[in-house]
Amino acid sequence: MKKLIKTLIVFLSITILSACSDTVDVQGIQELADKVEQTGEIVGSKELEELSDAAGNAAEFVGEIENLTEVLTKLPDEVNEDKVVTAHIESCYDGDTCKAIVNGKKESLRFLLVDSSEIKGGPMPFAEEARDYLNNLVEGKEIVLELGKGNSRDKYDRLLVYGFLPTGENIQETMLKEGLLIVRYIYEDKKYLDDYIAAMEQAKKAKIGVWSIPGYAGYDRPYNIEAVSQ
Repeated sequence: MKKLIKTLIVFLSITILSACSDTVDVQGIQELADKVEQTGEIVGSKELEELSDAAGNAAEFVGEIENLTEVLTKLPDEVNEDKVVTAHIESCYDGDTCKAIVNGKKESLRFLLVDSSEIKGGPMPFAEEARDYLNNLVEGKEIVLELGKGNSRDKYDRLLVYGFLPTGENIQETMLKEGLLIVRYIYEDKKYLDDYIAAMEQAKKAKIGVWSIPGYAGYDRPYNIEAVSQ
């Protein structure tokens, strides 16, 4: 029995190491996991059951690497791949902030260089529309984050990020074009500022979203709630 287990471990290791090659046989790793599991059920070996779990985890991990590699080819050239992580979005509670799982840890995300109308204490105009639009884009899905400069956190310990869909679309830019965000909170990190201003101006010209209310929205300033009652 021990000899069989050792043989399977060696075989599994060789298969996982194939992840370093150009072509990763994820299906092969998963098939190995299934065969080991079946063998473990037959002989009642706890060691084989644990080996099966390890093989299954390896297949999932290698699959994630393949998916991320494919997504990276679709991102803009300006993206710094050394600052890229994936995130599973749990929910977004307004148009610029989400709850997510990043590297196995629960995090709050704050999208850089933009601002959404506030839901808290209101909601303000287009706050719920921005939240719902963002949730439709990303809730329950895997997205790609490019972390901001420095330690990538604000005073509330939120991760400061640029967000990208698996298709390569910039999330902030997409929502700015819809008139659901404004460009705001411009500090040291201005990487995509020109793109965001262009997207915002497009919505402003079309008078959609927050720009449909005269005097409500502006460049790098708070929303003017007084404009709503005028």
